[in-house]
Amino acid sequence: MSGTDDIAHSYLLVEPSDSTIDPQGGIETYRTLSQLESTYEWTVTAHPRETGTALQYYLGADGRLDVESLKPHVRTLFPNSYRITRQDNCSPLSQFQSPDWTYAVEAVGTPDCYSDWFTNLRSFGPHDDASGRHPMTALLEALQESDTLCLLQICAQPTDKLVEAKNDIERYLSRDCKRPANETFETIIGSLPERKPKDELHYSQRNRLSHLEAKEQDAFAASVRVLVGSGPGAESTAKRLASVMGTFSGEYYKIEGKYHTETDRVRTDIQERTVADPAYNYFPLQFPIDRSTAKGIVADYTEIGSITLVDGADLTEPTRRAFDLQSDTTGLATPPAPGVLDNYDHGPSLGRVRNSEGVVEDTTVRLPPGLQPQHTLLAGSTGSGKTGLAENIILDNSASTGGADIALIPKGDEMATEVLRSHYARHGSLDDVYYFECSETLPAISVLDIRPELEAGIPRPSAVANTIDQYISLLRALMPEDSYDAAVRSPDVIRFLLQAQFDTRHGGDAFTHADLKAAAMRLQDDQTMPTVDDETLERNLTTILNTGDRTFQKVMGGVMTRLDTVSQDARLRALFNHLPEDDAERFDLVDLLDEDALIILDMGEFDSQETKQAITQVVLSNLWSALKRRVRYADDVGTDLPLVNLYLEEAATFEELDLIGELLDQSRSFGIGLTLISQFPAQFKHTTPGTYERLLNNVGTVVASQVEYDRPLAEALATDRYTADEIENKLGSFPRGEWLVSLPGGYGATKPDPFQVTAPSLPAGHPESESFEDLPQEEFRAAMADRTDTVRSRYGLDITETEPSTTTSESTHSTGPTDVTVDSPLPYTERLPPTVAYDDSRHALTCTVCDALYGSTRAGMLDAITCHDTLAAIDPANVPVCDIDISLSTAEREQTEYSHQQLLFLQAVYNAWSMKYESPMYDIVYDSMLRLREYFGIDDTAVNELLDGGLLKRDGQKPHLLYTVTSAGRSLLNESHRAGVDYGHGVGDLEETSEHRMQVEALARYLEHAYADDAESPVVEVSRYHEPGQSKLPHIPAETAMGGADTPDTAADRTDQRRFDVVGLDADGEIVIVAEAERLNNDVAEAVVADFDKMAARDPAEAIWVVPSRSAATRVVEALNDPPEGPPRVEKTYSSGTPPKQYRIDEPGLSQILTFSTLRDRLPERSHSESRSS
Repeated sequence: MSGTDDIAHSYLLVEPSDSTIDPQGGIETYRTLSQLESTYEWTVTAHPRETGTALQYYLGADGRLDVESLKPHVRTLFPNSYRITRQDNCSPLSQFQSPDWTYAVEAVGTPDCYSDWFTNLRSFGPHDDASGRHPMTALLEALQESDTLCLLQICAQPTDKLVEAKNDIERYLSRDCKRPANETFETIIGSLPERKPKDELHYSQRNRLSHLEAKEQDAFAASVRVLVGSGPGAESTAKRLASVMGTFSGEYYKIEGKYHTETDRVRTDIQERTVADPAYNYFPLQFPIDRSTAKGIVADYTEIGSITLVDGADLTEPTRRAFDLQSDTTGLATPPAPGVLDNYDHGPSLGRVRNSEGVVEDTTVRLPPGLQPQHTLLAGSTGSGKTGLAENIILDNSASTGGADIALIPKGDEMATEVLRSHYARHGSLDDVYYFECSETLPAISVLDIRPELEAGIPRPSAVANTIDQYISLLRALMPEDSYDAAVRSPDVIRFLLQAQFDTRHGGDAFTHADLKAAAMRLQDDQTMPTVDDETLERNLTTILNTGDRTFQKVMGGVMTRLDTVSQDARLRALFNHLPEDDAERFDLVDLLDEDALIILDMGEFDSQETKQAITQVVLSNLWSALKRRVRYADDVGTDLPLVNLYLEEAATFEELDLIGELLDQSRSFGIGLTLISQFPAQFKHTTPGTYERLLNNVGTVVASQVEYDRPLAEALATDRYTADEIENKLGSFPRGEWLVSLPGGYGATKPDPFQVTAPSLPAGHPESESFEDLPQEEFRAAMADRTDTVRSRYGLDITETEPSTTTSESTHSTGPTDVTVDSPLPYTERLPPTVAYDDSRHALTCTVCDALYGSTRAGMLDAITCHDTLAAIDPANVPVCDIDISLSTAEREQTEYSHQQLLFLQAVYNAWSMKYESPMYDIVYDSMLRLREYFGIDDTAVNELLDGGLLKRDGQKPHLLYTVTSAGRSLLNESHRAGVDYGHGVGDLEETSEHRMQVEALARYLEHAYADDAESPVVEVSRYHEPGQSKLPHIPAETAMGGADTPDTAADRTDQRRFDVVGLDADGEIVIVAEAERLNNDVAEAVVADFDKMAARDPAEAIWVVPSRSAATRVVEALNDPPEGPPRVEKTYSSGTPPKQYRIDEPGLSQILTFSTLRDRLPERSHSESRSS
């Protein structure tokens, strides 16, 4: 688009010098500007040219301040050496002649919690040890490195958002709330928790309150945006700019850069100086779908300078040149003294030294193999040239060391292919390459196999323990975070079964995952315990068998769920079920460690991080075992160990693998060097505490570039010559291909100070290499195809015909006719909250906003919802139940005539009747059981089959559809109806319907709300199904218990007749209020009178009845007015047209009668429990 239609403004062109900005002066100026009603603009243009990119910096304003009025304020922002000139009737956009904008980048605020937008961003104040350079400096560096046209604009306006929201945020933070505490919210959720002293709050809330107190109220709403022109590097420039915008973030208030192609809209925003609304302040009645992000960023007057001011003293040398500044210094470019690097002349090339004049010397620095067991960290952001340098290191080591080079490449780029192409270009052959494209071929490693360890002389107990630990670690990695260990006994049973499979007399030295699962099924279905020689193990297994049937089935269900994590991915299933009969069918790294071999595992085609992690764990387990066996073999024959190198790309994503820590700590004595390759090494510290420090302590060589604000890394690299501040500034300032190198000292030698190198030329197989066009592509492809076939046939498992599966086809295990193993409605339901999705490959829930993974339980569902939404905002009908807890074994399910879904639905109805569910999943007072049908995908035909089979009965349609599981249905589900557990005092009535449960629960909530919560009421406790003077077990006469005429159920039924549905008790435990949920059966006359007399005998202050409808109320009063025996209990009757709440009756057994709908209307507004328990 041409610049002729651009809106012309007047600007101030600011030309920086190398003088530093006075932070305090800048802060005070911005405080003044925050009180003026104007829109401010800061713009930087980037023009590529033959001598480098040129940058220009403009300031402008609209509203109360024109440019001339703005100029005095701008002058106080900058040192006198800055040149400031007025530019009239111009637009920065018009400088570009018909540019083709291909990308736009915008900063987006992404606070995790409601209050986080109110917390601090990075201040423009004096640096402390953690602050690093200003984010604006990082943006300028990215612009300077761009080879395409770019325009950066920051627009800001004063805002009162902080003033308006401060009290509300302070209120809810001081209550340890997770949601805002405004009056609108209170009307929805009821009263809020009491305020707490600050020292009693959760530490995160205390910190947020500290931010609240420190945040200045004079603030700006700002929008940051960039337009990127066309060219081959446009997308990488956009990515880099988006990444840098993350440096705006504070401790809690996170800012992200988003790049996209909506350039016309962004161009209009630039022309019109648009400032986006910082719309984080959403109250519950608004319920937006994506209220957690906004393009408006709130920065107070101490913070706005860090994203708007160009500080010449803070700029790198290339950026200074882009502003036409000159400097005599280049920071850490000064190389070590002559002679210090003389011994670093063999091994892989790290680059050529750049001297203090910026000139690249002829000296090539290499990493000697003898120093590589001290490990290497290669760190660089996207666009730094990290991949090319890593490829060179792998190729150089492959040529210069005698042992194997093993590269695990999880990311989906061309790195593996480029290494192979370059290897072929160097050697003209791929004969020493072992390449596994893991989506087609996996290495034929035998997972549950201790035979190689035994052959190497490793004691059997150690081999068994190590193999079991690694297998359990694999299962843990495949499951959502912490879910493997969530069950108390199931992990123990898996360990017991593994030990049994390795039993010295009755087990073996190797078995498959299918064998393990078959043993688990025999234990679950037939209660057949593995025969073992170990007495302790036998006692452990016997203890499991002797638990109650329900507990046993739940434990075994947890076992099967965990084992199914392998079965659900057919590629992993093939790997875990590989059991070679001889070495010809096995891939074992011990056979290649001493060979000059290049082994590459390419996992880029896998979508699942869990699958990548599992395969990585299998390979690392085999490597660790092979290293230990190699040492034993070498000790036997007295040979030296050739150096083995392991390269782990995207290492931070595999941080939870314990084996990486073991390799870092111990592998030097095993002759292996570990090279960890990562974009941002600080990612290690976001999971397990202490891991990053452990990494830095164990790494001898660091090669880093474009690593922004990594204080621990800077401190680890600091020396007497260079402070951590200097290192940190330099780490983030390198252009592509320039690296900071820190080398270990050799034996008895001094460790060199960090210095700068220019990376070696890209390898021939890299598409940007100068010699790429000379590579014989056809010959390479032919050699590649031939070698791939050889590796697959000799060392691999071909999985090209295997597809992922969610069933357990490796064995006969099945949960019913549908062959689905998951006891959950999640695979069937189409009802889910808008920000939650179900991942059937892992039986897990994901947040659709940030892809975070959660367990498929009630707790997981609530966490997934509140990840980027609120419980108040979602429709409860879209929150399915998650916890079914069906106790039927596999064999029992297969013996029924009903489908898996029918059985789960039947169990869910029973669970709802048992009051096991809470809102928002299911609330019997409010929710129709049609919801349960929808969750399981049950149609009318399937429900009618359950009704016709006598397993289920319908309770009616009003106020909503309810079902009750019959005694036959309970028997089918193995749900024994136990006195004191399923019925009895405080629990329920025998053969009670769901309709009656609904009425009793509503009555109880009403008494709690209207009486127990009223400080003036004598009621202090509400008791359901209350039998005066009884414990929880129902009273069964002695003659009945000893075999008299009555059955226990008959006696319990008589006990039901003495039991009150709901009572209100005073502080002495005496009944004050009684309430009856009346069921109108065929014997309505006798039943109603009996209930009245029972209630009247207690002489309560109030006797409240609830009935299904007006007509039912009329029938109750008529029965009491004209009883079968005795005098009338009430003096008058009412027509069916009279609302029961208008009845004027005040008798000891009836003082108030309400329809269910009226009673429910008197309850407090429905709220959702945030309890994570099932």
